[in-house]
Amino acid sequence: MRKKILILGGLISFLFVAFFAGVAISEENVLLVGTITDSNQLVDNDGTKFEIQDSKQGKALSALIGKKAQVKGTVMESEGKQLITITSYELIEEQPSKPEPVK
Repeated sequence: MRKKILILGGLISFLFVAFFAGVAISEENVLLVGTITDSNQLVDNDGTKFEIQDSKQGKALSALIGKKAQVKGTVMESEGKQLITITSYELIEEQPSKPEPVK
């Protein structure tokens, strides 16, 4: 009986480690530029949508709807969605277009 418990405990431990190792492998550190939407997303220049995860930096960034930012974070895919955990960000000031000279 004791041997079965040890084997079962070892199997559970192995599965636990394998699951979390798989999650870690699928994460990717990134530097992205995109616009913050009112849907709690960052949309990059290619149109890819990243769901902003609930963290201190993520909450602050989500409040800046319509702004463009350069963000650093960790991206992972879950249920077909790209999720980003923001570690830092910097707003990008959009330069107004220069008027064309009058001829």
